[in-house]
Amino acid sequence: MARIVSSGATHRPEETPLAYDGSGTTRWTSGTAMLPTMAVWFEFDIPCIISGIDARAGDDTDNPKSWVVAVLDDPGGHGRREVARGSGPIMATWAPERAQVVRIECTSSDSFYWFSISELTIKAMDIPPVVEPPPEPPITDEEVGPAVFNERLARYWTERWAKKFNWKVGEPCFVTGPGELLVTQSITYPILRNKGNGIFEPWPFTNLEGG
Repeated sequence: MARIVSSGATHRPEETPLAYDGSGTTRWTSGTAMLPTMAVWFEFDIPCIISGIDARAGDDTDNPKSWVVAVLDDPGGHGRREVARGSGPIMATWAPERAQVVRIECTSSDSFYWFSISELTIKAMDIPPVVEPPPEPPITDEEVGPAVFNERLARYWTERWAKKFNWKVGEPCFVTGPGELLVTQSITYPILRNKGNGIFEPWPFTNLEGG
């Protein structure tokens, strides 16, 4: 599960871990009166899905009069997007965003009170893995019939052989072959319909370059 591994701030950056150490008796604080240029940020070990934050101060006077929460794609500062804006206690939710860094920016001044965070909670979850669907199996003889052309079967064999031989999308792969058929992704696929049992079989493949 994604976890915070680093943090920083424009003021007293060495104390930022106190904002998320699990203890409400400790805090990160700016150490000086709030300014619009103040910011604190938290970096996760991996990109994750982020959808909310609770970053309140132990004392209401240490919550910014106004603030902005932004997420960034990586620690290098790329892909900054503002996801929430408010005043007082920093609590917000937003549509899930893929990001690795959460940044809180103070946008107003206070002549006396500091900017502090006593307890930090960021709503983050791991990015679900991409699961490739299994290739569609050939249809049965009964589904095809002895005199019926079926594009689904042709597409199955096209994708299977293209993957096996690393043919590029859109590259003409064949020169000859009875029953040539142009299917998805602009790959030409020669097939031979077996009149005996009504299924399609891959024809011997010939590359344009003679391979």
